[in-house]
Amino acid sequence: MTLTLASVTPTASVELGTEGGVSITSGPQSQLALTPDPLAFGTVDLGNMPVTESFTLSNEGEADASNIDVSLAGPDTEFTIASNGCGSTLAAGADCTITIQFNAADNGDYTNAINITSDADVNPNPSAGITGSADSVANLSVTPPFGPVDLGTIVVDTTGTANGSISNSGSAAGDFSCSLTGDPEISTNPTPLSGTVPAGESVPFSLACAVPDTAEEGDTYSASLVCTGDNGFSGTHEISCAATEFEPLPVPTMTNWSIALFALMMLLVGGMSIRFFRT
Repeated sequence: MTLTLASVTPTASVELGTEGGVSITSGPQSQLALTPDPLAFGTVDLGNMPVTESFTLSNEGEADASNIDVSLAGPDTEFTIASNGCGSTLAAGADCTITIQFNAADNGDYTNAINITSDADVNPNPSAGITGSADSVANLSVTPPFGPVDLGTIVVDTTGTANGSISNSGSAAGDFSCSLTGDPEISTNPTPLSGTVPAGESVPFSLACAVPDTAEEGDTYSASLVCTGDNGFSGTHEISCAATEFEPLPVPTMTNWSIALFALMMLLVGGMSIRFFRT
């Protein structure tokens, strides 16, 4: 059989039947498209469940698509439809969002699929896969953040310190290890700085700069603290401090009794001034 079409407008669809018949429908057509395919959640920490991602259903045709129904085909029930903004009719040129929730209780790989049914003229029943993995992972972070750490100006023969911590907001314990290189006046406590941070907890540490009694005004010290750990935890603290031979001058403050004395003096001065002008 030879089929020759002299012209078919963009608003017409052609269907070949299984028995050789030909059906040509003219006029504006509705056409559905579903993206993305698949909807991939990637690997999600169990401690961050639940999470959501979204499909977009579009009507790329010139006529409304009606009788739209959205469902999940399984097999894994860890995926559910959190919200469906499509309704039963999707206007020509419009799109809508279908949000899927992933909520797993155990580590593993999970799959599902979304099915759309409708009365659209073209691609009336699009579908797409859904994938996701759940895992217990560590999520380490450090305070202060990686970068410069200035321990300030420190008096000769004294030590300046700063406190920090490594925290784990993940659902599994995380290991870390830090190495310090540079001037020996700078140290960490504990030394070496390494260990394991339980899930949901933090490990404290401190940085110190011990200025020797042989230091001179303006001497500077520096060191690099390089840390690595589970799940991509890595970075460097550039630590610095300086020496001074002089104690910083205390800032004078007024105690309660000195404030009261000052107020009394002001009253006396005010009274003397009034008496003087009356005279």
